[in-house]
Amino acid sequence: MFAAVGVSLIIAVVVSILALLVSVPAARALAWYEFPGKRALLFMLLLPVLAPPLAAAMGVHGLFLRYGSRKPPPAVILVHLIQGVPYAILMLAGSFSRLDRISKRRRGRWGLRPSPCCDTSRCRRLRLG
Repeated sequence: MFAAVGVSLIIAVVVSILALLVSVPAARALAWYEFPGKRALLFMLLLPVLAPPLAAAMGVHGLFLRYGSRKPPPAVILVHLIQGVPYAILMLAGSFSRLDRISKRRRGRWGLRPSPCCDTSRCRRLRLG
């Protein structure tokens, strides 16, 4: 029983780290830049969120098992990433779009000059939500 809990915790940590590594740059791009096809990309990101998560996850996991993935933890990690990355991108894009407006206003008040893409004040505000 304790081995199953340990494997579940490892899977949860790996999925969280991988989802953040993929979703933070994608969310920043969606929030701060205008590019052709942005609306279509947002719609495609909503599709996995709109589908019932259990049905989609079980279907994808069944495909992994049928086509040769006999190692359950990597398959479970991929199934969770399929559901988690679009959700994380959408949530972070909302936070980043608000953060940009706030940071411009506060930078002007504080008399700060423009900074590189990841400065300490932006990272500090991101942690605060």
